[in-house]
Amino acid sequence: MTFSVGSVWHATQAVVRRDWQIYAVVLAAFSVLPALVLQMTVQMPSLDHPEVRLGVAGWSFLVANYVLALIGTLTVAALAGAAAEAPGQSVGSVLAGTVKPMLKLLAASLLAFLIMTVVLAVAAVVLALLAGLIGGLFGVQLPDAQSAGSMLLIFVIIAAIIIVELFVTLRLSALPGIALFERIGIFASLRRTWRLTRGHMLTLLALALIYILAAAPIVALVYLGTQRFGPPTGSLPAFVVAALLLLPSLALNIYFSAAMGTVYRLLAGTEAEAA
Repeated sequence: MTFSVGSVWHATQAVVRRDWQIYAVVLAAFSVLPALVLQMTVQMPSLDHPEVRLGVAGWSFLVANYVLALIGTLTVAALAGAAAEAPGQSVGSVLAGTVKPMLKLLAASLLAFLIMTVVLAVAAVVLALLAGLIGGLFGVQLPDAQSAGSMLLIFVIIAAIIIVELFVTLRLSALPGIALFERIGIFASLRRTWRLTRGHMLTLLALALIYILAAAPIVALVYLGTQRFGPPTGSLPAFVVAALLLLPSLALNIYFSAAMGTVYRLLAGTEAEAA
């Protein structure tokens, strides 16, 4: 068993081709419909309306939307990941078993990014102290905030933060599958995903880039449709257009959610064969 972009695609395509109707119903109920309701009830900040602020109700709708979408995604990932070992599982039984893994996934992800944030903050403080110390000892004048040197330094720091965040996110790629299929604790889950993804960063990066390239035109399409026809509450044509524009997103989410399960299975299978 090998872990590559091709193997992930073939494994994901096989389960989607067989069970796409089930995946579509689950994600439509837990992702597409809540997203449509969110668009109809909450005005979100945008490039045209950056002054919009979400109130308590807005944040409540947003969090509920995220939780429902996560439940739908994990349900499809569980169905796809378990297809090879336990085919024929009912959606109800899988759905009932996603709540606890979801909580473990959220807790482990928050812990990982909290650790990353603390490390980056400490590194930033150390670098600032070193810069001040060097400037004081050697009389080096640091560039002011508006100089080209400062702009370059800020750019380098932001680029470094993005690279670190991307690295950590890719190393957590197996975490959804671990949360679903392995009964281990939060810290053990983090160690496990770090071990499973070791040596596969280029493949995971390629998969992430493919997803971004596929999602970008869909996001642009939704944005242009909203700009052209207005929010879905404005008129019946606007509602129909908003609903139709969510269909490409549904198709992409079907493959993305199923890939979560197949990525874990392939990574675990590759590790088992290597052992």
